[in-house]
Amino acid sequence: MTRRTQLGILTLLLIAAAGLLKLFESSSPIAEESFGACLRFGIILGAFWLAYPDLVRLPIWIYPAVVLLALAAIKFKLLLFAIPPVLFLGWLLRPRNPAGSRRR
Repeated sequence: MTRRTQLGILTLLLIAAAGLLKLFESSSPIAEESFGACLRFGIILGAFWLAYPDLVRLPIWIYPAVVLLALAAIKFKLLLFAIPPVLFLGWLLRPRNPAGSRRR
């Protein structure tokens, strides 16, 4: 079973669990929190499931860049203006494939 299939099954299970929690309405705080958590995680995993083919091809430098961007947004609001040019330079200076091995 591929990872994309596993993501799809987990998405369906979480959304089904949210539906069951809403169907058997309970006014307890735990039931409400569980419903919200299952629905949110199900929607996010559904988005990952849809974007999986593109996420597999992301360059390795993008992951630390996203973490740095999140930290900059939390700590230093002014640094948000400096992050996009740095990301662009990282993309521009990434190692390229030789000209003969490009897909056509």
